[in-house]
Amino acid sequence: MKQKLFAEIRFSPELKDIWPTAFLTAEAHLNDNNGDVGPWSMRAELWDPPNENGMAWAWISFLSPKAPFEALPPLKPFKLTLGSTVVARCTIFVQPQFEMLHQENDFVNDPHNSIRKAA
Repeated sequence: MKQKLFAEIRFSPELKDIWPTAFLTAEAHLNDNNGDVGPWSMRAELWDPPNENGMAWAWISFLSPKAPFEALPPLKPFKLTLGSTVVARCTIFVQPQFEMLHQENDFVNDPHNSIRKAA
C-alpha cells in the first residue's frame, strides 16, 4: 500500500495554461544534505484545481516504496519536473507516523462502549 502524505503544491506561474485540475504525475527531486536526490515518480491527487496563485492542496504518494521521502523534514520544498521543465514545487506538511498505524475504529480498545442503547 502506498503511503499518502498531505502537501501543498505551487505550480509555476509561466505554465498556467497547462496547470492540472485533478491529478499530476511528475518526477520529484527530493533534497537532502548532499543535494538533489532523485528523480522519484510521484502522484498528486489535488483536492481542488489550483487557485489564481497556482497553489493547491493535495495527497501525494510515491510510486516506488524505496523513495526516501520519510527522511525529508516537513516544510522543505522540493521541485517537481516533467522532463527538464520545473512544473511545480511541493511542500510536505504532515509526515506519516511509521511506528504506529492509524486506527479509525472507536471500539478497538473497549468494544462495549461503542454499542449504545437508543434514547
